[in-house]
Amino acid sequence: MLLFHKVNNKNIVKKKILNFFFLEYILLENVTARFHYPCILDLKMGKRQYADIDSDKKRLSKIQKCESSTSSTLGVRLCGMQVKNNFSKKI
Repeated sequence: MLLFHKVNNKNIVKKKILNFFFLEYILLENVTARFHYPCILDLKMGKRQYADIDSDKKRLSKIQKCESSTSSTLGVRLCGMQVKNNFSKKI
C-alpha cells in the first residue's frame, strides 16, 4: 500500500511494510519532461556511497567502486551524461 502526501512542499510517498511500519520516500519529479533534447548529467557525490542497511556484499562492492574512481579522492564521480548531437539531431 502506498500513501502520497505533501510535507514542506515536497511530495512524499509512504510504503506500508507489514501492518505497522512505513518506509518514507521523496517522490522526484521528471524536470526534463518538457524539453525535447535535455542535457543530463549523473553525478555521485560524496566519499561514502553505501547505506547502513546495505548487505556486506553490496557495501564491499560500493567501497571498491569508490576506491577505483574519483569518488575516494575528489568526493565526486561522473556516472553518466546525455547530450544532443547537433549534427545528427540525436541524443
